[in-house]
Amino acid sequence: MSDSETGSHCQQDLYLTEGFQLMVAREYMRRYRAVLARRVTWFGALRAVVSSTAIGAWAVWRSYPMVWAAIIAASQVAAALQNVFPFTSRHKAANDLVVSLEALLIEALYEAETVYTGQFTEAEITERRRKLMRLRHDGNPTLVR
Repeated sequence: MSDSETGSHCQQDLYLTEGFQLMVAREYMRRYRAVLARRVTWFGALRAVVSSTAIGAWAVWRSYPMVWAAIIAASQVAAALQNVFPFTSRHKAANDLVVSLEALLIEALYEAETVYTGQFTEAEITERRRKLMRLRHDGNPTLVR
């Protein structure tokens, strides 16, 4: 095996490693997004239960109308500010990142097929790996061919 073949295989392995790191990052973010989705769901359910219970309690017990009104108003404020809470804004950001990582992974896997068929030189594989690393860092899902 010549030095150029060894170097090319080394670059192919490095490209594979970068793709694997991309898959790990995507899977981590998918799981994190699922955790945040459960929190967002629980928050919405809690808000709905508190608001509905306060309305029902107000209808049954007509005393303390200011307390029931305050609970309902707080529930409405929480609904309006839902996207301000850290876990809801993180959920949206995690979702956007997962979509971006999945698009990047699709492009990287497509390009990996070409890399492993030996159609690129060592320098071309190195350049493509660098672009993949930069795109993963920047969050841009479009690979430049």
